Amino acid sequence: MVARVWSYIIEYHHVIISEYSIGELNAVFQRKFPDDIDALHCFLARLACEIVDAGHPDIETPLIRDKTDLPILLAAIVANADILLTGDKDFTDISLNKPLVMSPTAFMKSFMP
Repeated sequence: MVARVWSYIIEYHHVIISEYSIGELNAVFQRKFPDDIDALHCFLARLACEIVDAGHPDIETPLIRDKTDLPILLAAIVANADILLTGDKDFTDISLNKPLVMSPTAFMKSFMP
């Protein structure tokens, strides 16, 4: 299901990824899937996306349960993203008008044919 959502987003939407998320991906792959790190780098190199830095101290910081997720949220705000797609439950309590925080399942039900 997540692969189907990703395929749809890549084909029909502008993808924005935070530098922080890319760093997290690299760390997880180094730890859990070291044999697949080249495949990750190949995927990221070919992915048509905008990479955003969240280092903007002049932005009001929203309240978020897990402070380690703040760079991801700030990157979405800085990039003026319409939707923040995540399966992370720590984002569910955030009160924002934009971006709309959605799980892949909710996105699929709301926007995919």
